Amino acid sequence: MASSGKSTEQQEQCLKIAADIYSRNYIISEAIKQYKKEKGLKTAKILDVGGRGGRLELFLDPEDEVVLLDIRPGEEANLIVGDATDMKMFKDKSFDIVTSGDVFEHIPAERRERFVSECLRVSKDLMILAGPFGTEGVAKAEKTANEYFKKLTGVQHEWLREHQENTLPVKKDLEDFLKKQGYKFSIIQSNNLENWIILQLFQYFTHLITAYENLEKVFVFYNQNIQKIEPAQGMFYRQIFFVSQKNFKPSFHYTYERAVQNEFFAQVFTTISELYHGFSTEAHKVIKNKEEQINGKEAIIQKLNADLQFKDVEINSLQDLPQNEKITVQKETQMLYESTIQDLKREIRGKDEFKRKLDKLIADKDNYIRGIEPDYMQFQEVRRSWFFVIYKIWRLIKRLFLRSPVSILRDLGQGLVILKKHGSYECWRCFKNYLYGKSKAESLLGEHTNAINVQYQTYLTKQTNKEEAYHELPYQPLISVIMPVCNIQAKWLNKAIKSVLHQIYQNWELCIHDDGSTKEETLTCLRKWQEKDKRIKISFGKRRQHISLASNAALSLAKGEFVTFLDHDDTLTSDALYEVAQRLNKHPELDLLYSDEDKVDEEEVLMDPFFKPDWSPDLFFSVNYLCHLVIVRKKIGDRVEWFRAGYEGAQDYDFLLRVIGETSRILHIPKVLYHWRMLKGSTAKDVSSKSYAHEAGVKALKEYFNNKNIKVTVKQGFGSTNYKVAYKIQGTPKVSIIIPFKDQVTMLKKCVNSILLKTKYENYEIILVSNNSKRKNTFDYLKTLERKKNIKVLHHDVKFNFAELNNWAVKQTAGEYLLFLNNDTEVINKDWLRELLVNASRKEVGAVGAKLLYPDGTIQHAGVILGMTGLAGHIFAHQRAAETYYRLAKFRRNYLAVTAACLMVAREKFNEIGGFNEKFTICGNDVDLCLSLYEKGYLNVYTPYAKLYHHESATRDPNKIPKCDFDISRQRYKPYLGKDPYYNPNLSLAKEIPAINLDL
Repeated sequence: MASSGKSTEQQEQCLKIAADIYSRNYIISEAIKQYKKEKGLKTAKILDVGGRGGRLELFLDPEDEVVLLDIRPGEEANLIVGDATDMKMFKDKSFDIVTSGDVFEHIPAERRERFVSECLRVSKDLMILAGPFGTEGVAKAEKTANEYFKKLTGVQHEWLREHQENTLPVKKDLEDFLKKQGYKFSIIQSNNLENWIILQLFQYFTHLITAYENLEKVFVFYNQNIQKIEPAQGMFYRQIFFVSQKNFKPSFHYTYERAVQNEFFAQVFTTISELYHGFSTEAHKVIKNKEEQINGKEAIIQKLNADLQFKDVEINSLQDLPQNEKITVQKETQMLYESTIQDLKREIRGKDEFKRKLDKLIADKDNYIRGIEPDYMQFQEVRRSWFFVIYKIWRLIKRLFLRSPVSILRDLGQGLVILKKHGSYECWRCFKNYLYGKSKAESLLGEHTNAINVQYQTYLTKQTNKEEAYHELPYQPLISVIMPVCNIQAKWLNKAIKSVLHQIYQNWELCIHDDGSTKEETLTCLRKWQEKDKRIKISFGKRRQHISLASNAALSLAKGEFVTFLDHDDTLTSDALYEVAQRLNKHPELDLLYSDEDKVDEEEVLMDPFFKPDWSPDLFFSVNYLCHLVIVRKKIGDRVEWFRAGYEGAQDYDFLLRVIGETSRILHIPKVLYHWRMLKGSTAKDVSSKSYAHEAGVKALKEYFNNKNIKVTVKQGFGSTNYKVAYKIQGTPKVSIIIPFKDQVTMLKKCVNSILLKTKYENYEIILVSNNSKRKNTFDYLKTLERKKNIKVLHHDVKFNFAELNNWAVKQTAGEYLLFLNNDTEVINKDWLRELLVNASRKEVGAVGAKLLYPDGTIQHAGVILGMTGLAGHIFAHQRAAETYYRLAKFRRNYLAVTAACLMVAREKFNEIGGFNEKFTICGNDVDLCLSLYEKGYLNVYTPYAKLYHHESATRDPNKIPKCDFDISRQRYKPYLGKDPYYNPNLSLAKEIPAINLDL
């Protein structure tokens, strides 16, 4: 390790870091140790430029003072946000050492000399600069890695794309500049290019299938043996410059051993083999799960048959009554009997149908297993002699095809995608074809679209075959379509304009402003259309104003009562404006409407449909999900003065934030009415293509909340143009955490300890409510808690009723806020309680729910959808947050309901609705509570920033839920079944993972 002063835990952290980052940090830290020794420095003041997330601090001596400078904001205590090409905040020679790892290549070429000059200015003598430079080998390796990443994810790798846009720096240019400035330098190379590309492709693949533990093991092995795995000669990915006036030359020696490098390769391929074995095991788990479901349904059927027999006994008992009473009772009971019989028979038919479908599913799974078994056994034989076979295949490919390892590994990566998505048979068939030279791996991969897109093609076919009836509308407002134009190809502009001309609804005008185009084909195209239709109004700008002012210029031509917006390369569906006008006929008071959308590529293929929820303010404050198509009443737009310069990239987000500040009359049209064109460099293709958009969005959000006198800070969410609004708490209100339990002391301990150890917010009390506990170890544990000031133990030994138990406990609490928490939960992040509290304290919010995860890291709860899988279901169950539909589990958003396994609500609001409904005994009461809050006008919120593990139903048997809970739930949820405003009707309710509803 780089520093003997580091703890064992920190050393272990270092070893788990990505291998290419580890090697960079390792060499830099070793050089800093040598420099300090040479200069006689006990401590060093170090500036790490672009150091957020680089983890260099872990490698340095604890006594060193490290300052991070980064353009990205963060929460590190030693972070300064600033531009490294203009470090006005630092005086000359402020630091002993300035380091910069993998930043230089991200600086635009014209500013690189300025960047180096500033780093040299603020350092007393030594500057360390590490990164890739533009050699043919490096450029080819990065292109290969980027192409593979794009095939896996559908988008380019963010930093590899940026390397291409900025072009990699030229090593000789930097050397010449340093010599001209009078500096001496030495260079150490790191990351042998062959090793680097293997690691990158393997890392992308394991991330795709979330095999993080496997990846970590490979990293640890590589990092522990770095000097033995890296050859001293050959092509390298990274160059590390050590720049000083006194020619400091650190020593670093590779002790390369071919056997160790081969062992590293073997670990990579063995891991791939193990992952394949995991796929087969998972299939067996699915079958077992389905069998358990059938057994559960069989128990229900047996109960229903018993009910039938009971009814028969009741009828037979009537024979013992006197004749006159018998006739009367028979008449009164006959109808009830017949009705009951019919109901029971219907339920049995439903269960039979369910069982039939499950039987078919199991049969399909059995056929699948039988189909892959021969290939699986063959694969296992190969696996038993893994090193020999892998080594021979490696040599065979190099000998037969005389191709570089980079090309081979690229093809291997594509083969891994086939294995993951299409199974072993297809992978083996493709591999044999590849060995015999029948076709290239690129063509073998084919066009593998994701499940949603496959479903979408079927959906589109069904929609096309429908016969739509378009009626004359009594109210036909003029709708102005606003289109700013700048240097767009004529073919895309023509398509956009034609999509307006072909509208079924005819009372529109198209207002176009050309923003100083310099392309003659754009100007010629516009002049042509100017003569075609009097409803097309065009103005030509003499100079570039950019998107905001260009849109306003187009708006100056508009006379419509309502306004919508169309980008110059996008298209509308032919019924887009008709659907808008139809809604306005039903609801003429509306001020803002928005629709669903999809994307269209250059070949006119429709894909990536975004079926949105109805108005969800918390989701909107997390991301501009309204996007396209948006229609605004012109009077409202005039009032907020439309678009503002200075918000480019997020000008529509800024505008809509000001609109919703003026009106709450908002409607969602659950139909795809807008096709967003995916062109190179467009946001539709890559959301990070306009990096300035994120900062503009932050600025707009801050202003919105400032105008509302709501104190917040706006932080970055999980990605570009995603936001986390951090609300402020007034004072430090007390939270009462209510945990009912019955024995299960091990689990209870884990729950309570996680709260005590991991909760940053301090003003809380834990109310433990024992319900019929019996075991001695339970009471022994409760005695150990007596000295805890913030823990109170209550005993309520009555027949279990979740609602009544919690209502009773609430009366024994002192908190202003109530948190209902299951005893089978375990806290993950320290800010969990504060995050729940800041949302529950908002006056417009009712219940707040957390992100609950299964122990394997998949989602147990990220919101409840009414009607899903019958009555109510947990959306995204068993998925990872990054895999969810449009990654919606990663956003704070609104739902009709959240689970009471972890639910916070203000005491005042809880009392306002009368608490939990005690008619529910085990399940359904949390949804009922949330619906009552929703019906009072409150928003229910799910937040992904409060995270806990949930060992679901570990203490209560889900099969013992009484039938009355289902009956009451069915009646209570009835108005919302199939009509949940937070779940698009185009999505199926049949299962928790969103899929397109093809029955529409």
